[in-house]
Amino acid sequence: MKQLIYASLLIIGSLVIAGCAGDNSESKKTVTVFAGEPDAVAKADAMFEAIGGKEKWANIQSLYWKAIHSEEESSYENATWREFVEFNLKVEQKDDTFHRVGYFSSAGGWIEYLDRDTVERVNDAMMANIYRNHKKNIYSVLHFLATEPHLVAKFGRDGRLEFEQNLVVICAFVLNSENRPVQFITRSIDGLRAETSVFDQWGESNGYFYPASGGTPDSTFWFQVEEWQADNKPFSDISFVYESENTTGE
Repeated sequence: MKQLIYASLLIIGSLVIAGCAGDNSESKKTVTVFAGEPDAVAKADAMFEAIGGKEKWANIQSLYWKAIHSEEESSYENATWREFVEFNLKVEQKDDTFHRVGYFSSAGGWIEYLDRDTVERVNDAMMANIYRNHKKNIYSVLHFLATEPHLVAKFGRDGRLEFEQNLVVICAFVLNSENRPVQFITRSIDGLRAETSVFDQWGESNGYFYPASGGTPDSTFWFQVEEWQADNKPFSDISFVYESENTTGE
């Protein structure tokens, strides 16, 4: 059986480093001023300018996107609702053979299998991984980089742009001629290896520029975005908690 919710969260998480879920304030965030060598700082600022600006990414509060995911020999529709004000994440995946919805928040996690009318409670270990990947997701990372003080921009090997916090490189980007990322490099959630995501197309929505197509370097996972909407406010009509007594697993 394909573990699509789990696999895709881990892979989407690797479109992806430790970001920050944010706080509950609706006031405008203070935008980061990067430290570091002037050329690297200028390149970091140019990257953000090319994807919508630091102020927009600093103040993003919610994001919905729908994409077609391809992995192994299967393709399926994936829709994601993500909040940055606090940890709230909903993922819906379906094709002609299955339909499931994952609900993840500080209250816990559930996966509802609509194709077989069952619900499973996500155990603590898997929930911890999902939360770490929520923080690692590229959109959480961009929000984090745009708001976190005391970040240093520097050039790494092969001229890639790196961001450093407390003398530790937390993520890196390889940029194209328009200063948009074509590679995103970070550490795996266990910290033992580097993970790279590649992007070959960028889209635009309401002044934000986002990866419209990309995946893993070996193309074992690939996504193509069909819809992308940043509302800059928490969702009012989306539930991130499954409420039912008929759950299994722990």
